[in-house]
Amino acid sequence: ADNNEKQVPQHLVIYRGFVEEEDYPSLEVELQSLQAVLKLAAKQTREDYAPEMTYIAVAKQDDMRIFSLRPDVANIANPESGTVVDDPKICFGSFPSFYAINQSTTKGTAVPAHFSVLKKPENMSMDFIHSLTYRLSLLYYNSNAAIRLPAPLMYAHRLAKFAGTVLRREPSNDLRLTLYYL
Repeated sequence: ADNNEKQVPQHLVIYRGFVEEEDYPSLEVELQSLQAVLKLAAKQTREDYAPEMTYIAVAKQDDMRIFSLRPDVANIANPESGTVVDDPKICFGSFPSFYAINQSTTKGTAVPAHFSVLKKPENMSMDFIHSLTYRLSLLYYNSNAAIRLPAPLMYAHRLAKFAGTVLRREPSNDLRLTLYYL
């Protein structure tokens, strides 16, 4: 809040990357820990602080391939960038989920990313989550087009990889508010 004119977020959207469905029980522990940290933050900022939370798990790998039928282009082609598939026949499980093809693919086969929404407020629609996921994939600094995964997830992945392989320790506080790992 100190760097944001004393404003704190009213809603948190967390993309938890590179997990498989069998890891979901351990994510419940993560989610409970995060909620405990938020309660502690509420005591330090203001007592009524209780942001809503959306928690989305992103699969490590998936063998799913999605094609679109186009009679003008040899009958089968890659789907357009921003295509979302959330049909229950394909996206089954105990949590709402969807496949998204955020990136434009000109060669080869488009590989969709699989997203499972583990927690969301009742008033947040899945269409909003689809749109947010796509729009966040357009915000990656190193690309002028949409990428496969949302930019915050890719930034977190790059930062963790950089800190683990290059720094091998916590980065300096002077770098805390910069994108030094790009």
